[in-house]
Amino acid sequence: MTREEARAHLDRVLAAAGPRELEASIGGGENFLTRFANNEITQNVAERRYVLSVRVARGKRSGRATGNDWSDAEQW
Repeated sequence: MTREEARAHLDRVLAAAGPRELEASIGGGENFLTRFANNEITQNVAERRYVLSVRVARGKRSGRATGNDWSDAEQW
């Protein structure tokens, strides 16, 4: 994920939260795995996984949600 993509996601979260106290973070990265057997590559895997975590506070109460669905579905 580029810095610009991350910023666009965080801007959407801020816009949806309105005037509430909010903490949002994106974490994750890329993982690569190659398995060998008998001097040959038997499996090669590359995975990109990013997680968005949002904490919203209102008065003395707060709630946190974490997810990895980056679709544009308007479910919040």
